[in-house]
Amino acid sequence: MENLRRATIYASQDRSVAFELQPAIVGRAVTAQASGSRDPLPLFDAAYAIEAFRQAATLHRWVTNRPREEWLSRELGDLTGYPPMQRAIALGGNRAEMEFAASLMRQGASAAEHRRRALAAATPGSLLAKNLEASER
Repeated sequence: MENLRRATIYASQDRSVAFELQPAIVGRAVTAQASGSRDPLPLFDAAYAIEAFRQAATLHRWVTNRPREEWLSRELGDLTGYPPMQRAIALGGNRAEMEFAASLMRQGASAAEHRRRALAAATPGSLLAKNLEASER
């Protein structure tokens, strides 16, 4: 996940890099699904990258005090990472990390439900479990 996040931040600064990275990651998920793969990770990566690009655009606006790059908003349009994340969760079973990631893509009751499932699935004493427990206080 960290590699995807860093690649996205770098790519969001260079249109040609972004136009290679995003389609490659999403294309990998589409290809996996078309081949009948039950591996949730290509979908998780696509969902994560889509949301990381959205976040990078917002960060860019905050740091530069300018609107996010027009090309980025045009290319992403209404595309969000939540639908592929839902599919990844369905394929991968109850994985705490995926539920937590999904909680960050939502708000309100939906986010709370994903956090609840993440906490229930997290390995007791793991960093994720500790962070989720601390956020509940």
